Amino acid sequence: MKPTQVVQLSPRRSKKSALRPQLRLMTPATAQDVIVREAVPGDVEEMHTLLEGFARQGLLLPRAVEEVYRNFREFVVAEHDGRIVGCGGLRLYTHELGEIVALGVSAESHGLGVGRLIVETLLAQANVLGLKQVIALTLQPGFFAKLGFRQVDVADYPHKVMADCSRCARRATCNEIAFAYDLGV
Repeated sequence: MKPTQVVQLSPRRSKKSALRPQLRLMTPATAQDVIVREAVPGDVEEMHTLLEGFARQGLLLPRAVEEVYRNFREFVVAEHDGRIVGCGGLRLYTHELGEIVALGVSAESHGLGVGRLIVETLLAQANVLGLKQVIALTLQPGFFAKLGFRQVDVADYPHKVMADCSRCARRATCNEIAFAYDLGV
């Protein structure tokens, strides 16, 4: 079965600098099609656009582009044909604890293993760093459960709560579910 192609309109400047729509076909990228690598500053605008789409749906917290620039070193990106089709970060809280943050995969590559590959890459980084545990707060519990994470209580992670949850605008109405992955270090 051949993958579906998605058509996207994007602005194109003519010689008169007027904006006109231009059709661009985007073939879905599977995990086998992408290269996962550390993010660089040139990726930030595309990463921000991807993450903002999830924030508008209420699936991620909104982030200013400046925040993504400040934290881009935490991220890996999944690249396909020169486009960022996914990203995710590994944030450290202690020498033993990290968190997978801002995990997102483009609509055309959703469900094709790209998110799994990003998480596996971040877990490998955590293992190299000697972390003992990685947590994730998510609205997609089935995804993390399939990857071997187990559901936990976020209150058991005071470093996370103090650093992020205590100043989050959604703290009173948070519906994210905490998961943890124990590394075999």
